[in-house]
Amino acid sequence: MADQPAATPTPAIQVNTLAISLPAGFERRAARIGRLTAESLASTAPPARDAAIAVLRVPPLHLRSSWSDHRIAAALATAIRGQLDGGGS
Repeated sequence: MADQPAATPTPAIQVNTLAISLPAGFERRAARIGRLTAESLASTAPPARDAAIAVLRVPPLHLRSSWSDHRIAAALATAIRGQLDGGGS
């Protein structure tokens, strides 16, 4: 049996801690928005490069309380992914 080359691992996003500061009035929605943000990140294509980023900050986003938790999470995930793809901070 011939040795097969080891598969190159696919880069993945691993988040150890996700801290999101939401405006007043979002207290009851925060846990769900955080979970949905993580799920949204997990469902995107892996980053093009491997990197270890100790802290990544995204600029403040303008959110509306009328937005669904899914829409808010998608906006957060897009902002996070933009920082990752742009090199992070």
